[in-house]
Amino acid sequence: MLGVFQKLIASKTNDHEGFYLIQTMLYKFGESVMQPYTKQIMSLLFQRLSSSKTTKYIRGLIAFLGFFSAHYGADTLIDLVDSVQGNMFAMYVERVLVPDLQKVTGELEIKSAAVGCVKLLCDSRHFREGGLARLWTPVLQALIDLFQLPPDETTSPEDHFIQVDDLPGYQPQYAQLSCAKSNTNDPLASIDDPIRYLAESLATVSRTYPGLLPPRVSALDEPHRKTLHRYLTVYNVQLC
Repeated sequence: MLGVFQKLIASKTNDHEGFYLIQTMLYKFGESVMQPYTKQIMSLLFQRLSSSKTTKYIRGLIAFLGFFSAHYGADTLIDLVDSVQGNMFAMYVERVLVPDLQKVTGELEIKSAAVGCVKLLCDSRHFREGGLARLWTPVLQALIDLFQLPPDETTSPEDHFIQVDDLPGYQPQYAQLSCAKSNTNDPLASIDDPIRYLAESLATVSRTYPGLLPPRVSALDEPHRKTLHRYLTVYNVQLC
């Protein structure tokens, strides 16, 4: 199956099916079965990113890594990506996640991307006290933009190719990363509202690490700070 995944993910036309396949395998088989293959999976994903950075691929990658972070842990994801190449996760955050998060479309894909970001912001030791702490504020601002703004529809120069799945009569079986939009097919069905999940996760961080969040929130620009304050007020969260 990994051979099939490798062929799909290398294809500009079929890469979305590759994401669907590998997400399904990780979700159904679990970490114990898939762990021996996860480094190879990440290596293939980032090889494709460096060789052909299409908008469709970026959307799929951000959503998939969000799913991975949500299910296996933010630091597990970071350590795994950095095991492929040192400091690669920081480069991913700076060059892909922050500038392109708003390009993610699709209800389940946006949810996966958002929850993955919350995991980075609230669960990751690397983002709390390590070398990625400097990226905490940019990631939160990008996440707020994902919640508040319409999708970014700008395209990449590498997007100029014939997409078979856009041709009349072609209906790919796995047209979306997470397939059918129902709770039974939502790998994050336990999280109803990503904004509430963000607010409640920040509350947990605030209780566990008092004093950590106020200076980071103060570093947000004013529009994002006001929006975050509104989220926290709605869910009766106070940060200390």
